[in-house]
Amino acid sequence: LVMSSKTVVVFGGAGHLGRAVVKAFKHFKFSPISVDVSQSHPSEADGSLTIPEEIMDDSRFDEIASTLPKETAAVISVAGGWCGGSADSPSFLGEVDMTLRQSVWSSAYAAKYASKSLEEGGLFVLTGAAAAADGPTPGMLAYGASKQYVHHMIKSLADEDSSAFKPNTTVMGLVPTVIDTDSNRIAMPDADHSTWIKADQIAGFLVAMVSEKEQRPPNGSLLKLGK
Repeated sequence: LVMSSKTVVVFGGAGHLGRAVVKAFKHFKFSPISVDVSQSHPSEADGSLTIPEEIMDDSRFDEIASTLPKETAAVISVAGGWCGGSADSPSFLGEVDMTLRQSVWSSAYAAKYASKSLEEGGLFVLTGAAAAADGPTPGMLAYGASKQYVHHMIKSLADEDSSAFKPNTTVMGLVPTVIDTDSNRIAMPDADHSTWIKADQIAGFLVAMVSEKEQRPPNGSLLKLGK
């Protein structure tokens, strides 16, 4: 794949997975840009942008995003977070609000920016969840619903009737089982950690997807990562 741009913009770049993704792209001589609600961006990023948690107005988002590169090889969102609970949870509405901000809004921001910046043949990636792809999530209702939204967005953006991106753009979704992080190990100390996928593995896979277009899966694929 011959790309005119070596720029990769990573939404959620300040998180555990985002840092690994930024570091991997930098190692392979790309120019990674970190976008996050956090101000603690990875040192490997060639640039960074801290955005508000909610931007409801399109013109306001365009103003904020105007400092980002105008042409990109890939736009990748690895933003997100987990929470449990169902409709009878005392904090259910708060859980819905949190997962909307973490997964839905972040995906919408990435999609809107990518619609303007992705070059022809570029790559657009959103992060869903295996649990939400496999069926109902009664013990984590808000989380599952938000990830299903992300899955629907992936399929819709990849549809042949979508006008969002330039020709030959590949849209795909990452649907990991459990990512091996310190917080997940603390939360699930008795789980079989050997089945969990590591952030570095996901990051390496994403570098390969940007670098080797012929290795990309079919447009709109939801790729399960982990056992």
